[in-house]
Amino acid sequence: MKHGAWMTKRRTMLLSVFCLLAMMATGHTRTLTPLADIVQIAADWVASCAVTAQGGVKCWGTGYPDQEAQTAVDVKEFTRNVVALDQGDLYPICAISRGGRVKCLYKNNQGQIKSINIKGINARAVAIKVGYGHACVLTITGGVRCWGLNGYGQLGDGTRESRQTAVAVNGLDSGVTAISMSGSQLCLDRNRRCQMLGGDL
Repeated sequence: MKHGAWMTKRRTMLLSVFCLLAMMATGHTRTLTPLADIVQIAADWVASCAVTAQGGVKCWGTGYPDQEAQTAVDVKEFTRNVVALDQGDLYPICAISRGGRVKCLYKNNQGQIKSINIKGINARAVAIKVGYGHACVLTITGGVRCWGLNGYGQLGDGTRESRQTAVAVNGLDSGVTAISMSGSQLCLDRNRRCQMLGGDL
């Protein structure tokens, strides 16, 4: 078997295992038609999404974004040039384009979904994480920018004002190499330490 074909088969197998474990954890099992040429996957409690090698996004489950999809369906707002994505609640999907721009699906108070381009990111985004009500990106310069709900100061800008435009996390204009999100907490990998917004671990 050629290397390319083996990698495609491996990605398909890994995606199938990931989905099976996720469905077992929630008590729901469903047969999903295998997907090929997948470069990244993300999942929350009710839905899963995948970035294809062609730069499109396919999602399935009860959370795409407001209907139940038994099979993977194309997300019309993200049809090309997507290189990374993550999922959350207020922002069901946020994705980075090949040029480093960021676009999100946003759920308003009426439960309606709309697409918004995120402004305020001053350098090319290279990684993205989405929490319950906010999202953050890591830029190519090692800085971190966040937007969304901010009632607990989770955006890290020193205020409790919610933002639709991305704002810089105080003191983190450079030096961050990775980010991770859990609920409303953001972990920043800086000097090989996980620095939480508001303290160190």
